Amino acid sequence: MAARPLGMRRAPWSIAGAVLVGLLACGCGRQSSLPRTYKVTGTVTATEGLEVANGAIQFASLSDSSFTASGDVGADGSFQLSTVQGNARVSGIPEGEYRVTVIPPLGKDRRATPIVLPQTYKIEPKAMNLTITVSKPRR
Repeated sequence: MAARPLGMRRAPWSIAGAVLVGLLACGCGRQSSLPRTYKVTGTVTATEGLEVANGAIQFASLSDSSFTASGDVGADGSFQLSTVQGNARVSGIPEGEYRVTVIPPLGKDRRATPIVLPQTYKIEPKAMNLTITVSKPRR
């Protein structure tokens, strides 16, 4: 077998190294700083004639403000949470204690008054299905 000229020899690891450098340069190899997330679904119900279907729900971590978790409330009151941090969006939510806000659908005046629930919700490290009941804020 004839030897290649020196300029044409390539080490097998140099090709893999070039691919790895390319992935890291484009951010594809970057790890998210989000902790592990868990699937959280549920239903929002309302008392006193308050409409919440087709609104939204937000969970704000009491210990980490670097991410937000939210979901759309469907016509049947159901929701599924996703977590957003920067440009990254993942299904589920990290475990922890959260302040919950329900945002009713826009009214005829194109306004919606968010309802911050007085109690917090604890998300455990497992899949969860929550029932959240809201009532009209007292004025």
